[in-house]
Amino acid sequence: VVDPASVTAFESQLVALEASGYVIAGVGDWVATLHGAGVTPVDLPPTLDGTWQPNNTENVARWMGNTGAFAATERDNAVLTGNSIGGRMVLAAEVAAATAATMGHAVPGADAEVDRAWRDLLLGEVSDATGWNPARTEVYYGVFHGQAAASRARAVAVSAAAALGISPPFVVDTLGGSIVAASMEPPTVLEDDPSPPFMVDPGRSRRYTSRWQRVVGQADHHVLTIDVAAASGAAQVVMPWSLDHVRYTPAMLDGTSVDLPLTDFTLTTIAIAINDGPLGLATNQWLILDTSTIALAARLDPAMHTVTFRDASLPESETDQWVFHVATGSIDRALAVTDRLNLHPHVRIDAP
Repeated sequence: VVDPASVTAFESQLVALEASGYVIAGVGDWVATLHGAGVTPVDLPPTLDGTWQPNNTENVARWMGNTGAFAATERDNAVLTGNSIGGRMVLAAEVAAATAATMGHAVPGADAEVDRAWRDLLLGEVSDATGWNPARTEVYYGVFHGQAAASRARAVAVSAAAALGISPPFVVDTLGGSIVAASMEPPTVLEDDPSPPFMVDPGRSRRYTSRWQRVVGQADHHVLTIDVAAASGAAQVVMPWSLDHVRYTPAMLDGTSVDLPLTDFTLTTIAIAINDGPLGLATNQWLILDTSTIALAARLDPAMHTVTFRDASLPESETDQWVFHVATGSIDRALAVTDRLNLHPHVRIDAP
């Protein structure tokens, strides 16, 4: 609703300010003015990804595992991992459609459907589906759009593969761009881990079982599976964190890592999103979440030297399975594992 009188009054106010010497300027104008005045910019102090009210929300934990006024219907991990699964499928569809087109078998309407799938995914990633007291309908909104993105994208990928004479089950290599029958894709084989990198602790939480394995032929690639039981209380796992630095990948900077000394911060418990990873746990020891199974906040406790993943939104009647990967070696090795696991995975597409 437009109130012409209010608009006129505001315009008059701005004209009066300009007449008295004020300048209506954009950020670029302001920066140029500072440079022109000889002001030398300085680097911002170190900062971690966070929210505008970290003390009220345990930083990002409110969106990634904590509950609010409607705890009975919150599903933080389900919403976030569902969007991760949807994101992998949309990427696979985009790659499959491009591969088919490159080989002279473009699928009519595929690009538009992929764009729509990305839109569905972005809608599903709205922060109101978790975090500040999401109502049942808001949680459903996040879950629904993530599933819609996956469903729409899967149909595109199947059509693109069919144009190449390939039917489900098949695998899309989202890095290399290939589409191959699932029978042609060598599986990742796991074996019992004879020397797990660390032991986990449930803390004060519901029961779970843990299993350490490693990738056959890759002694530096360990896999920890946590099977959470149906029981009362929050689901939680506690891991050792021995560093005096925070080493992680900030949001929007996949493929990179920062190293921030804890002495740069006046914090006690830090809950951050480590997303695709990796997070440094110890010297040459890196934690990577399989974000299709777990997307909870990493709660760093410098005093206790622990990192905790906690889901208070998992109903007592439900079970869950979380999969963590640990790379032991250089940061480059950890980033390579991260990329193949979460950023450019091999996406298997089965028959309905």
